[in-house]
Amino acid sequence: MNSRDRQLDRLFKSARHASASPEPTLSWTQQQSVLTAWRRARASSDMFDWLPLLHRAVAVSCVVALVAVAASFTIKPTPPQSDELTSLNEQVNAAAAWL
Repeated sequence: MNSRDRQLDRLFKSARHASASPEPTLSWTQQQSVLTAWRRARASSDMFDWLPLLHRAVAVSCVVALVAVAASFTIKPTPPQSDELTSLNEQVNAAAAWL
């Protein structure tokens, strides 16, 4: 057992023998004055409140996502015309000829 363990044991032993002091209680008026001062300090703080901005950002991103999903279901690509396919095929064949 090292010296720190002995010191800790002595501390715990003395803490067991110590009498518990009752916690001080505040009267109702003191509690109200503390709460009022806390609310006033919080209301007058110059720090920017990020929570409403975060709520708005989440709402806007949900709307954007819903619009994107709706657009992907309603917009159907038109199949390419046959002349477009032949010109595309000719370009691919010409590119393959270079290899």
